[in-house]
Amino acid sequence: GKLFGRPNSLRIGFDIDAQRDDRRRFANEFGERGDMTTNQSENVTGYGLFLQDELSLHERFRLTFGIRYDFLQYEVDDKIESNSASRTFAQPSPMVGLVWALAPVANVYGNVSTSFEPPTTTELANPFGPTGFNPLLDPQTATNYEIGLKGILPARMRYEAAVFHIRVEDEFVPFELSGSGQTFFENAGKSQRTGLETSLLFFPVDGLKMSLSYTYSSFTFTEFTDINDNVFDGNHLPGVPDNILFARINYLHALGLYVDWDLQYAGGFYANSANTVSIEPYSLSNLAVGYIGSYGNWEISLFAGIRNLFDQQYNDNVRLNASFGRYYE
Repeated sequence: GKLFGRPNSLRIGFDIDAQRDDRRRFANEFGERGDMTTNQSENVTGYGLFLQDELSLHERFRLTFGIRYDFLQYEVDDKIESNSASRTFAQPSPMVGLVWALAPVANVYGNVSTSFEPPTTTELANPFGPTGFNPLLDPQTATNYEIGLKGILPARMRYEAAVFHIRVEDEFVPFELSGSGQTFFENAGKSQRTGLETSLLFFPVDGLKMSLSYTYSSFTFTEFTDINDNVFDGNHLPGVPDNILFARINYLHALGLYVDWDLQYAGGFYANSANTVSIEPYSLSNLAVGYIGSYGNWEISLFAGIRNLFDQQYNDNVRLNASFGRYYE
C-alpha cells in the first residue's frame, strides 16, 4: 500500500528451527575403536521474528528499515555422567539502507546493519572436558557499514563495486589443544574487517560471457588475548587472503558446443593468529570443453576438461592454529 502518500512495502515473518543430535565418540587405541568417551544428546531450538519495510521517498530514493530478533536455546544431556547443561542466546539485529537511483542505469546505495551469529554445536565443543558445551564461547556480533555503486554500461556491460567496514566483537577463532587433534573455538575480543569488492560482466557477442571480480580484504584483530594469554592485538586474522582475483570466459555456440576457462589468484595469508606462519599466494586455472544437445525427450551433455591447467603447487586445505605445526593437510 502507501505510507505518507508514498508507495510502501511491509513484510513480517517468523521462523522456527530445531536440531536434534545424538553424538558419540570413542578412544582411538592404535587404530582400533576403544572405550566410549562421549555419549550425549544435543538439542538446539531457535525462534526468529523479523520485520522489513521498504518506503519510496522519491522517484529516485528508496529507504529500507528492518529488524530481527533471535532467541536460541542449546541443551545437552550427558548419558555417561548423567548430567545436563544448557545455554541461551538472544539478540535483536536492526538495519537501515538507502538506495539512490543516480540514473536509469546506475544505483548508489548505503547500508548500516548489525548481525548476530551464534555458535554451532560443533563450535561449542568443550575443551575443558569430554562432554558438555564450552561455557566461555559467546555469539559473534558485528556492525556493518557498506557503500556501493552498481549499474549498466554501454556495450552490454554490468558493473558493481562496494567498500565495507565491519566491527566485530567476540569473533570465532579456531585452535587446537596439544595432543588432542580436535578443533575448538574461542572468542577474540574485538576485530575489524575493511575491504573492497568489485565485479564486471561483459557480453560482447551472443553466446560469449566474460566476467572479472576482485576482492581486497584487510581483516585484523583489534583486541585479542587467547586462552594461553598470548596477545595478538593488531595481527591479521588467519585464513583470509588479502587479495582474490577471479576471471572467467564462457562461450556457448548455437550448435551446443561450448568452452569454459577460468583463472583464480589467491593472495597470501597467515595460518595462525600469531602471524608467524605464512601461506604463499597461488594461481589456479581450469579449462573445459563440451557439447549440449537435445534430441526429442533426451538431452545429452558431453564434456572434458583439465583442472589446475598449469600444474600449480599450492596448499589446498590449511588447518588454522593447528598444534605441533600441523598446518598443512
